[in-house]
Amino acid sequence: MEEINKNQENSSEKDKESITARFDRERREWQEKIAGLTQRMYDMGQVSDVLVDVLSQRQVALEYTHTLMQLITGINAKLKKLKKERFIYYTQESDYRLDKEPRNMFIDVDLEKHVKTLETFSTHLSYMRGTVDSLDHMYYGIKWRIELEQYRRKQH
Repeated sequence: MEEINKNQENSSEKDKESITARFDRERREWQEKIAGLTQRMYDMGQVSDVLVDVLSQRQVALEYTHTLMQLITGINAKLKKLKKERFIYYTQESDYRLDKEPRNMFIDVDLEKHVKTLETFSTHLSYMRGTVDSLDHMYYGIKWRIELEQYRRKQH
């Protein structure tokens, strides 16, 4: 029984590491996309293409944000279920008789990995929301870039 728990813990750690690595890779990819779009904004000949790309990338980021929210909802549900199970264990099945504070501490320690996973997903969700905001700002920036260029052409 103890070996199974250790294997599950190791598997959980590997999954956590791969999730962290995946999110790091995705953040780098989004940074590169945003930087590329920003560079292309300087060329007025590409502004219309950049506008289309900004809107399509915004939609991709928004859909991914909603996927992350669904995953977080699932993780929260699992966490609540596990918390209930650990509460029942420490109140009815455990050899320890604990007051409220120590029992909650034991439960928190038992669920630490799940809480870290939830925090990892929440952090990535926050990053993706920021990415959507950046794309929104770029969209409005393109509008002003076009108006500025039209103004400059009228001056000459």
